[in-house]
Amino acid sequence: MEKLPIELGKILLVLSKTADTIQIGYGAVTNPSLKTFPGKSISVYILSSLGDGIVELMKKGAIDNTKKTINRGKSSTTFCMGHKDTYDFIHDNPDIEFRTIDYTIIHW
Repeated sequence: MEKLPIELGKILLVLSKTADTIQIGYGAVTNPSLKTFPGKSISVYILSSLGDGIVELMKKGAIDNTKKTINRGKSSTTFCMGHKDTYDFIHDNPDIEFRTIDYTIIHW
């Protein structure tokens, strides 16, 4: 099971192009899968959950939200789960906005 998330991430990396929009969930598969994305630019992030893997990509500048048609430059999410570093990053971060679930699902 440990290799599965990495292999899925490699497949995502091959299938996605720079500045693609990706939808990522939350869980045991997500964070290891996202570790295969260093240096890859993901232009849009609107999703119900924000976790350690997404925050790491944001710190690296891989998620910039420049192609969003609404709330350009901001990551929109409904909730966050992660380690203390993740919460430290999102605290008072003007690039992250919390919205209701109907907003993040409808605008995705």
